[in-house]
Amino acid sequence: IDPMIEKRITVENRWIGEEEIPGIFSACDFLLLPFQTHSQSGVIAMARAFGKPVITSDIGGIPEQVTDGTSGLLCQPGLARDFAQKVLALAHTPTLYRDLYRGMAEDRVRFSWDYSASLMESFFERILETKHQTI
Repeated sequence: IDPMIEKRITVENRWIGEEEIPGIFSACDFLLLPFQTHSQSGVIAMARAFGKPVITSDIGGIPEQVTDGTSGLLCQPGLARDFAQKVLALAHTPTLYRDLYRGMAEDRVRFSWDYSASLMESFFERILETKHQTI
């Protein structure tokens, strides 16, 4: 690893209490989540809340939470080289970081309760309109 990059990496492989979460997320630029097996991740939802892009595994339901190249970068599980290349790309390409940051902010809206509620409301309105048309 490039020594300039290595100095900027912090690994938090432990339980993190709720009181620590805002400070940790505020201090990071992005998250690296190299899952071997996972169906979904609460950490990704938390990263979205803080607007932090993620580099994570293309496994299970993870691609439903992270759109590759839009809100994060997906890697092949177990391929360290793939993860390393994407970390370097994100660290050395400010425009990529900016685009992923914006994408994560857009996802924050798309995954919000308000947005989900508006979709459900529209769905039920369409059902009611259809039912009234057939009567």
